[in-house]
Order: sequence, then C-alpha cells, then structure tokens
Amino acid sequence: MGGGWRMNNANSNNQRSGNLINAQNLKFLRAEYETYRMQQLLHTLNTVGTALLTEADDKKFEDLLLESMARLALCMDVDRINIWRNEAKDGDLCCTMQYGWFNEIGRKWAHFQPGDAFPYDSKEIEYVRNKNGNISHGQKNSEFLKGKIVNDSLSSMSREKREGMERYGIKSILIIPVFLGNSLCSITTFDDCHKNRAFTDDEIDTMRSASLLIAHAIQRSNKTQDVPAVAAEFETATANYAGVILSVDRSDVITLFNGLRVDRFGMEPASVVDRRIDDVFHESQYLETVLKIRKAFTDGTQNWMAAINGAVLRMCAVPVCDDGGCVTSVVCSIDDVTEMVNFQVELTSTLKSALEKANLANSAKNKFLARMSYEMRAPLNAIIGLSELAFDNDKLNPESLAIIEKVFNAGMSLLDTVNDLLDISKNEADTPRPVPGNTTSQALSAKRLYR
Repeated sequence: MGGGWRMNNANSNNQRSGNLINAQNLKFLRAEYETYRMQQLLHTLNTVGTALLTEADDKKFEDLLLESMARLALCMDVDRINIWRNEAKDGDLCCTMQYGWFNEIGRKWAHFQPGDAFPYDSKEIEYVRNKNGNISHGQKNSEFLKGKIVNDSLSSMSREKREGMERYGIKSILIIPVFLGNSLCSITTFDDCHKNRAFTDDEIDTMRSASLLIAHAIQRSNKTQDVPAVAAEFETATANYAGVILSVDRSDVITLFNGLRVDRFGMEPASVVDRRIDDVFHESQYLETVLKIRKAFTDGTQNWMAAINGAVLRMCAVPVCDDGGCVTSVVCSIDDVTEMVNFQVELTSTLKSALEKANLANSAKNKFLARMSYEMRAPLNAIIGLSELAFDNDKLNPESLAIIEKVFNAGMSLLDTVNDLLDISKNEADTPRPVPGNTTSQALSAKRLYR
C-alpha cells in the first residue's frame, strides 16, 4: 500500500507539473498570438494609410476606403465599422453617417445608412449637448472633448443603453472621436456583434491612429473633389468679368489673363499666359502697370489709373498670401472707365456752365434791386410822410382820419417788404441799405415833389 500511495502521489505531482507547463505554454502562445495580431494590425494600418493618402483617382476613393475598413475590421475581429461626420443642420449639431461597412453578421441586424443624421440629444446617440453647445457624454464631458474614447460591452451597460445596443445587435462597441485641430471632425465606431469584450489598449491606440488617418484622407478627397468645380466656377467668373483679371506669380510669370475686355490690349489669353510680364507688356504705356504690380508684392495693395490704347483704365493690384503669410502672387483687376470719365468731364462742364449762368442771373437780379432802391422807396416814403402830416389836420372828420391811418399802415407794411428784398442782395451788390430818414422831412420833400 505504501508503494502504491507513493506512485499515485508521484503521478499527481507529474499531472500538476504538466498542467502548470500547459498553462504557461498557453499563456505564451496567447502572448505570441497577440504580438502577431498587432503586427498584422500595424501592417494593415500602414497599407491602408499608404493607399488612401496616395490614391489620385477620386472616383476610386470610396471603394478603396470601404476595402480599407474591411481590412481593419478583419484584424480587429469586429462586424461593423461606421464613420460619422460631425456637422450642424438647421442650427442643431448632428452626427451624420458618412461611410459604413459590415460583414454578414453585421448585416443581419438593423444598421444605419449613409446620410442618416441624428442630433446629439436624440435617443439614437448617447451623446448630448451641454449648455455651451459642446458635445458631452454624461458627466465625462471634459474627457470626451479631450479625445477620450468609449470602450463598452453589453454586459456592463445599463438597461437603457443595453436596449439601444441590442436593437443593432451590438455586444461590444469602441467609439473614437476624431479631432482635426481643436474641432471635433468625426466619430468612428467599431461594433462587435458576436461577443462581449473589452478592446485592448494596443487596439485602441491603433484604431485611434487609423481613424485619424481616415479623417485626413476623407478631408483630402473632399478638397480634391471640390477643385474641379471651384476651378470651373473661377474660370467662368474671370471669363465673364466686365474688365480684365491679370495674375502674376513671384517669378513675374503671368498665370491668368481673362475677362470681357481683353480686346483693349489687343491680345488673346492663350498668347499671354505662362509668359513673363516684361515680355508681354514691354511698351512704354505699360511701364507704370508693371511697376505697380511688382510693388504690390512688397508694399501691399496698389490702386492707380492709366491711359492705354486710347482708353482710361482703373487698376487695382492685390497680393495673395499662403497660409504662412508669404505673398505667392498678385491679382490685378483692370476696369475700363473711359465712358465714366468722359461722362464726369461732360457733367462737370455742364454744371460749370449752369453755375455761371445762375451767377449771372443772380448778379443781374441783385443789381436791379439795388438800382431800384431809391425808385421803390421814394414814393413809399412820400405816401407814409403825407399820411403822417394829415394826422395833424384838425379839420378832418373821424372817417377821413381812419382812411388816412389805413393808407399809413399799408405804406409801412409795403416798406418793410421792400427792405427785406433789399437785404437779400445788398451784400452781393455791395450797395448799403439806405437808412430811413425823418418821415416828416421826407414828406415835405414829397409834398414839394408832387405839388
């Protein structure tokens, strides 16, 4: 029995040793597998990044992006990847799905479509706005705005969140906000629909890099796609400009010459572009124009007028700077203002002539009033003076005195009116206003005059 017990004990020890070795081997294998998996994930990230950032054909970009999302999903062992664009709609900050990829497992459940948009305070999105209009995640507002991620599984969620996740078949989710500069640009979500899990720190760091890379690639693609449309609009605008648009780079090479009045220069745009400004505008009448354009590179905006080929042209040269503030080119607008200048000259001449005629008429009026001063005032003074003398006649009855009083008052009123008219012109005619004398002596003179 003793020997049997020792044999069983030895077998038991051997078994425990074997289990320990197997556990260590399993741990080693798992670590080795994770290392291999991360190598594959990094390799995929490099491949995806190179492809997205070097693809020149915009028509192939979306297909390439979906293929890249499929590669990342395979390495991450997730069933769905969505890219959401952060934008404002009708005054509300929204989360709008831009691109989505899913495998067969992800396809079985409800899923979003590109263009689906939800305000951040909707039930579909667990993020809400705070009072300042920023994006917040419950009480983790500051962490989220700093770029913190959400790493959650169905088993650790509250009932309210669990119900929302179950609708889309999500058992684990990784949400990565992407910031370009200081602004939230987009959100990338990784959905695992077949198991509860917590994404590792290595997975999170790698997917954060992937999300940022994809955001830059999308932004680059959008700008590239906008270039043809913007170029077409610019070409149409310059071709239909009422004057001429001229652009010169730092090498003195003309990069643009277009507009409805290029005929003023007797040149076709095709014969001017890509040539040095000295070679095109070498005549003396263009000397000031060339000097002003060059001066705009160093001294800023220049405005001037010039007479060229019998036309009066108004010109404005404006420097164009890059993001660093360095002047890269000068754009010069040239407008034909010949008709406007001729009209101004004609209008000035007409106004001058009209003013001279008005001055002559006013001078004649003033001289007339000044000349008529004595002729108008002498009879009035006689009437007023005789009326005043009549008041001293005791033989007149009350009725006659009332009549004489009316004559006197009317004469005084008319004299005031005449004096007001003379005041208007006395300064311009340099004729002093006569000072009223003694009405009695004037009346006596008038009595002798009209006797």
